[in-house]
Amino acid sequence: MIGKGKLFDIISRTADDVNNTEITNYTMLENYKLRREKFDKQYLNKDWER
Repeated sequence: MIGKGKLFDIISRTADDVNNTEITNYTMLENYKLRREKFDKQYLNKDWER
């Protein structure tokens, strides 16, 4: 994976889900929501990767 940071991780994992033909749209969106909630919690705690 190229790049650093939790936001880039969300984007790259979502792109992997989109390219996976076995994952439904609903599952893809649920995965994104879970990743985004985790990111928001870490952002509020200022627990950033450096």
